[in-house]
Amino acid sequence: ATNPYNPLVGKQHAVWAIGIRNNQGFVYDPVLDKLYGSSHGPFSDDEINVIERGKNYGHPIVIGYADGNANGTTAGASPGMSPAYPSSCPDIVDEVATAAALPNYRDPLFSAYPSSPVFPTLKGLWDQIPVSGNGSWPSEGWSGLDLYTNKVIPGWKRSLVASSLKWGRLLRLKLDASGDHTAPTNTAADTISYFGSQNRFRDLAFAPNGRDIYVIMDRSTSTSGPSAMFPVVPSCQGCLQKYSFLGYNDNGGQSSIPTSIDVTDGADNTCNTGTPVTIDNTNNNYWVPITGPDGNIMAEINANGQTLGNITSSFYKNVGAIRARNGVSYADRNITITPQIQPSGTVEVRLYLSKTEFDAFNADPLS
Repeated sequence: ATNPYNPLVGKQHAVWAIGIRNNQGFVYDPVLDKLYGSSHGPFSDDEINVIERGKNYGHPIVIGYADGNANGTTAGASPGMSPAYPSSCPDIVDEVATAAALPNYRDPLFSAYPSSPVFPTLKGLWDQIPVSGNGSWPSEGWSGLDLYTNKVIPGWKRSLVASSLKWGRLLRLKLDASGDHTAPTNTAADTISYFGSQNRFRDLAFAPNGRDIYVIMDRSTSTSGPSAMFPVVPSCQGCLQKYSFLGYNDNGGQSSIPTSIDVTDGADNTCNTGTPVTIDNTNNNYWVPITGPDGNIMAEINANGQTLGNITSSFYKNVGAIRARNGVSYADRNITITPQIQPSGTVEVRLYLSKTEFDAFNADPLS
């Protein structure tokens, strides 16, 4: 009853949004009431969109961001066509001006990939394709899409993850609190890719445990004109693959966790509960992370081959004056970790402080 085009046609109309090309993945965020979609087009500017009521996403006269990199050509044109790379779609004259003139236009949340010094325009890209081949196309072939809402993998909470037909991998985009932008913005960060393989990743799903990711792979080598020109011969045709997050490899006595990672933040001057983890024979030689309520890192445990069972944890974040006792100052964070099974040997633990907490502690002369 609330579809935006009902008043225009005078009856119930199924269209919710327009200007979307070849959307293949959808995921809904019930917390923010947002629908996301992944779509791909020929050669470049594959899109991840926030699909909103009555919005126009530009196709076929704006492709990807309204950045002008498709000016002077048409959507769907084939490589090497001349003189103006025509197709049955309208000419793309000026993406920036067109987007400004379109009622209810919305840019993608993310485009793979916008113009660059290597390929400033699609015409320049297509001129080189017969020579340089599929690998030169700045694209992903987005297919399936899912939203990671668990807290098990540090930093992943509220991330969109899309499957790539072209490269046989998953790509993750961390969302900001609004769900309308990546965090940081696209100008400061790009996608993060996982599990590159010689397969076409068609769709994905997260298990409720937050550790397991399921990926389905195509049986075919291609499904469209561009991919038919440079087919990918699958190494695992039609397979359903399970990937499990167990922890981080040890690297010379240290975790291989990213060196720049957000540290969990909780309520001030109170105890905050950590995410429960289990350390058994599947992960007791990894650095197993413990995250806080926001899904960011709190601590890591390397059990050195010992089974610790279920692990519970909490942390207290002090705000105010540096705590001191008997002339000694203490950090603004206490962390308590309780294993189900007490270890008989050495267990290594890494505790994480925010930079602000560390700087305050380091500046105190009694620390």
